[in-house]
Amino acid sequence: MFPMNWDIKRVKQEIALVYEDMVESGYTLRFENNKWRGFVSNKKFKILIEVDKQGNITNAYPLKNI
Repeated sequence: MFPMNWDIKRVKQEIALVYEDMVESGYTLRFENNKWRGFVSNKKFKILIEVDKQGNITNAYPLKNI
């Protein structure tokens, strides 16, 4: 679950940040459900995003730190 103090705008901003990092890295979209993990702005946890072959985000969720 995303932090309780984050509103929907903040969640979208953090997902966009991870997506931008993916694009800047040169990641190649090859599969139907491509997955990318990246840190949120405060580096406290990662978000996993799934994108389709066209680069559209199909899913995004936070990952627990283990």
